[in-house]
Amino acid sequence: MIARRWRVWTTHDKAEELEPYLQRTGVGEALSTPGNQGALLLRADGDDGRGEFTLLTFWATWEAITAFAGEDVNKAVLYPQDHAYFTDWDERVEHMTVASWSGLGN
Repeated sequence: MIARRWRVWTTHDKAEELEPYLQRTGVGEALSTPGNQGALLLRADGDDGRGEFTLLTFWATWEAITAFAGEDVNKAVLYPQDHAYFTDWDERVEHMTVASWSGLGN
């Protein structure tokens, strides 16, 4: 299994709006892509007035990731309305092999 990690930042006042937006866009699209094995959306509220969201998606194959992300699998998948919520974001994503999957269901 392959994990794909991407991060985005927003202001604290936009954080409540950003969570459902990410569920509709990146999380929703990932979950509807064949070969996706699940997704985690993590949130951290910083002392600097910003909130950070980390999206971890899990994939069965590189072909499934390509179906979601396109040919450049290391490029972040962005949506037209993102600029209304984001103050900053990772342009590139990280991929890691899942070495262990414990206590998370399945």
